[in-house]
Amino acid sequence: MIACITLAMTLLAAPAIPGPVAVIPFTDNGKLISLRVRIGRSAPRVFTLDSGASASVIDSGTASELRMRANGSRLGTGAGAGKVRFAIFRDVSLALGGARWVARTTYGVSLNTVGTALREDGLVGSDLFFRYVVDIDYARHRLSLYEPKTFRYTHAGAAIPLTIAKHVPHAAVTIKVRGRAAEVRQLLIDSGSEDMVDDAVIATSTARKQVIATSGLGRSMRAYDGPIEWARIGPFTIRDLSGTSGGVPLLGSGVLRNFHVTFDYSRKRMYLAKR
Repeated sequence: MIACITLAMTLLAAPAIPGPVAVIPFTDNGKLISLRVRIGRSAPRVFTLDSGASASVIDSGTASELRMRANGSRLGTGAGAGKVRFAIFRDVSLALGGARWVARTTYGVSLNTVGTALREDGLVGSDLFFRYVVDIDYARHRLSLYEPKTFRYTHAGAAIPLTIAKHVPHAAVTIKVRGRAAEVRQLLIDSGSEDMVDDAVIATSTARKQVIATSGLGRSMRAYDGPIEWARIGPFTIRDLSGTSGGVPLLGSGVLRNFHVTFDYSRKRMYLAKR
């Protein structure tokens, strides 16, 4: 009887794990995550969740429609070749479900050439990932946002160390192509790319490859598209992939969609749980 009372008191005293700040349903834009985001007091706009974007981006046409005033411009890069001129917006208020944050710097550029299935009003970039722990449940089409200080990971997944460089996450990925020894590469973890794995090592494969023209922000460029025998991230090995050389080395949503993915920038890690 005493043991039962002690157990009951222990259970009652256990601190509750804080729930998410917001749980937001999402739809698919091809292989990408499409969300409804409010810019200031605007009606919800179509944004893509893009962990590969160093800041959130607003389509220049949408910015003009909302009469947003730019604070200058700068040259930057996108997925394509060459430089792209971005307008600069300061202290933009963004809201996603019940979560709100201020993006200190947001960029404006035309998104008409990015090649996605649906028209985009913008990209949700690093400012969201630095503000919240971002949990992506691809199976249920659900995005959950947590306060970093009180977040506790409760799924049966693996913790993958992240390196945050230039505001975007990178992780070690081992890649094996035909005719080459497996190589460990540092790849951008990019939820805003529909690709599986992109890296220059693909061009060195002895397997048959196709010459393609890439799409995305910036000029189209010549690249090789070819098979990857396998890629390994943490304890997970994914086989029979395809990828492209010539652009940004990345692991994209073509692979991420096979997992329940949690980004925790405050602890410099990503959790992957197999679906």
